[in-house]
Formats: sequence, structure tokens, C-alpha cells
Amino acid sequence: MKFIYYLVLSFFLIFPANSDQLYEIIKVPNLKLYKIEDNGLRFLFSEKGFSAGVGINNVSCSAIDENKIKENYNQISESLNVYEKDFLNKIRLKYVVICENLKISEIPALGYANPKMKTLMFNINTENKYIDRVLHHEVFHFIHFDEEDIFDQVIWEYKRDLFDLDKNGFGVAVYSFKKKDRVYSLICFANKIQDDERSDRVIATKWDAAFTLYDGIPNKKDSLD
Repeated sequence: MKFIYYLVLSFFLIFPANSDQLYEIIKVPNLKLYKIEDNGLRFLFSEKGFSAGVGINNVSCSAIDENKIKENYNQISESLNVYEKDFLNKIRLKYVVICENLKISEIPALGYANPKMKTLMFNINTENKYIDRVLHHEVFHFIHFDEEDIFDQVIWEYKRDLFDLDKNGFGVAVYSFKKKDRVYSLICFANKIQDDERSDRVIATKWDAAFTLYDGIPNKKDSLD
């Protein structure tokens, strides 16, 4: 009897889940397994296209040709293979859905993170030079979602070192954070840009607000322009 039990169990472990099983897991219809990487990430794609969720939670994709995935898969997988299995389990990222014409609430998007469903969606139409940036940006959302569970809680001393904003709210501010002998500074920029200079925030070259992390505390010799 035990032999039959383990035989049935091994059947489910060996063979990949079909689209109905995947739907029950991540609530996205019409998905097919493309490949499972060594770090445990399961790459999926949409055979027929889909639209899931309502309102601001609506996500949609067009059907995608497997040949188009092959053209970019190596770069996509190599970008995410830098993350080890233990880390991915910790941030609860398990599925990567490769989409075409990805839209969030009918707004075109290059990527989308859904930590609750352990799923990252990636738009295959992304230019090659932006693929790494988009994927790591979405991984950050997984880290941010569960930051209290992922990182040990530590006590930091912080202060505002600079707050140079004009009457319209444009300028720069610097906040420093210290723990023991380490000091890091968050440099915040508030910029005035034209409407036609705005694009997807992940690949933009100008932003209304931008931030950078500095090792130490910047001084007058460091350019903040």
C-alpha cells in the first residue's frame, strides 16, 4: 500500500503542473510551464493571452509565441539566476510569467510584482538593454513587501543633514543613517521636468523624484547636481 502511495506522489512531483493547476496556484489563466531553473524559479508563459483581476488590480497579456521567448530567454534567466534558491524562498518569489503586451489596469507596463501570489510578470517587448534593470526592479518589490520578515530588525540613528528645497518643492535633501561605525546617506532629488519627458519610470532618464544611497555623508566636494 505504501508503495502505491509513493508511486502516485512521485507522479505529481515529476510531471509539471497543467494550466488548470497553475491557475489554482497563482490565479492567472492560460499559462504553460516553459522551464524550471536550478534556483527553483518556474518560468511560465501565456498560450492564449489572459485578463485577470478587476479595476486597479487588473492584469492582462497577449498570447506569446514560444520562439519569441527563446530569443530573449537566456538574458532573462541569467539575470534572475544571480539569486540563490534560499534567497528566493525567503522573499517568496517562485513564478516568472513571461508576457507580451503586459498591461496593469490597461496601462502598458514592463514588469509587475505580485508577492502575495509569489509571481513576477515580465513584458517580453522590453528592449534588451533594459531587461536586467526591469527584472531586478521587480525583485526589489518582493524584498520591500516582506522587509520586516526578511531582515533582522536593527536600531539606526538618523538625522536630516540637508533640506534645500525651493518654494515649489524642487531641490535636494540628504538624510543620514548610522549604526555602530557605518553611516549611509539617502540623497533625495525633487526635479522639475516637462510632461513630454516622462516615460516608464524603470527606463526613464529623468524623474520628478529620484533617490540614491551614498556610502558615508556627502560634503561640499561631492556634486549633488
